[in-house]
Amino acid sequence: MGALHSTEKLQAAKLRASLLRGDISDTLKIIDENPRLYTIALDDESGQRALHLAVQHGFHDFLLITSKYCTQGVYCPVSHFDGSGAAGRAMPAIQRHAQTALDRGRGHDGVTPLMLACDLGDQEAARLFKQM
Repeated sequence: MGALHSTEKLQAAKLRASLLRGDISDTLKIIDENPRLYTIALDDESGQRALHLAVQHGFHDFLLITSKYCTQGVYCPVSHFDGSGAAGRAMPAIQRHAQTALDRGRGHDGVTPLMLACDLGDQEAARLFKQM
């Protein structure tokens, strides 16, 4: 999934912080700016990606929106993303990267976000992944 440029490293750090805070609006803005962030490791040590962090920290809103990207092509329900701006233009890229992260996103230990949800006993996250 390639080397990161300094701008992407900064965006990845912002996305990681936003996911850890559980800030759905900020998380979606960052993903909108660079949908590829779905597919890159946000933690160098573990190789965890955005979906792993969302599972690990119980951020079900992000998982729900991701499931809508993957299954329905629906963009986020946040009011300031009305489809007329950058968010509307970015949808195909967001959908593609969200699906790639779901299909191939594994940490360095080979664990997928669904496997992590099962390991943690997070039935809601597992249910959302099954819908994807």
